[in-house]
Amino acid sequence: MYSYSTLIGTKSKSTNEFIEMSEESQNEILNILNNKGVILFPTDTIWGIGCDATQEDAVKKVYDIKNRDINKPLIVLVSSLEMLKDYVESIHPKIETLLMFHERPLTVIYEEGKNLAANVIAKDGSIGIRVVLDEFCKSLIEA
Repeated sequence: MYSYSTLIGTKSKSTNEFIEMSEESQNEILNILNNKGVILFPTDTIWGIGCDATQEDAVKKVYDIKNRDINKPLIVLVSSLEMLKDYVESIHPKIETLLMFHERPLTVIYEEGKNLAANVIAKDGSIGIRVVLDEFCKSLIEA
């Protein structure tokens, strides 16, 4: 059985504002992710099933849970442009400018991914990555 975590921090139901997660909750999430586990969490757009995208076994669990064809790539979420640079070979300057000023969720397909699990990168080497805007999601990624 996979290691699951329901939301361990939350957004206020009435205001949709980020409510900070406790250190204990953050440690629990990190433990799950570091042990190739999977979590359920809110993103900028939907609730996502997530894992550490650098761990092939964890990525496989996401594919299995979603019953998703391995040939249909997943997207990777990062917390900043700086973090994005760790996972792609190059970012066109126009894309970098667009991401700095874009106010809505935007996933970009990059030609060549790096430092990620092989099964999260498409067969042609490309990778879809979104720099998240949601504060809760950012806090999970940066934890």
